Amino acid sequence: MISSKEITTEFINIGIKKSRYSWYYQIALGFFAGIFIGLAGIGASIAAATVVNPSIAKLLSALVFPFGLLMIVLTQTELFTSNNLIIISVMEKKNSIIKMVRNLVMVYIGNALGTLFVVALLFFSNTFHFFNNELGQFAIQIAEAKSNVSFMQAVSSGILCNILVCFAVWMSYATKRVGAKLFILYFPIMLFVLCGFEHSIANFYYGPAGIAASIALGVETNVRFFSFFLQNILPVTLGNLIGGVVIVGLGTWGLFLHHNQTKA
Repeated sequence: MISSKEITTEFINIGIKKSRYSWYYQIALGFFAGIFIGLAGIGASIAAATVVNPSIAKLLSALVFPFGLLMIVLTQTELFTSNNLIIISVMEKKNSIIKMVRNLVMVYIGNALGTLFVVALLFFSNTFHFFNNELGQFAIQIAEAKSNVSFMQAVSSGILCNILVCFAVWMSYATKRVGAKLFILYFPIMLFVLCGFEHSIANFYYGPAGIAASIALGVETNVRFFSFFLQNILPVTLGNLIGGVVIVGLGTWGLFLHHNQTKA
């Protein structure tokens, strides 16, 4: 197995590579990753929509959703939350904070556009009418629940989510076998969904999906995109950044690279 120091060192090269992409290439890669997250979101919702027991419903969603990240890893597209690990290359002075911020912003935009694209296609394909409209009603319930979380809840949940997402990606570099990578990635992502932690890009799907479902079903909802963005997505994004950049990114750099340098 590859050592922790070797894994963290690998993220120096990964961060440099990602930061060198042109802005439109970063958006395009982010767009397709957003599509995968949106598809994972609808798949997870379909698995749980008609299940009465909430624990079983949550478990079924958690079993399905990780396939979104698996598709992202296999296609080498770009996800905002895992790209937080670019900070490792910055701390090693092989990259600049400006290039890192540009990458995160461009990928974030691409991810958001990809998830919204999926929502639009689901609306026009009448997918929200599945199970005698129960899928659409379920989408509305999720959006309304997420819109009611407090600022501290959203930030804290976002931190916990991206600790799991970033460590899932980080740990996947412990092996070069594709099957082993996917196995490693699967369980931390399943865990964050099972625990109900908040993922900013996934919420770019869940919020708009609830709005689209309410229009499709002709049902009133108090969820509005701009207010949902301010109340949920922004604080969750902040939490994701703290979890990914500060805790996992700086944490692994400090433990496995900086600590070894100071010991030497």
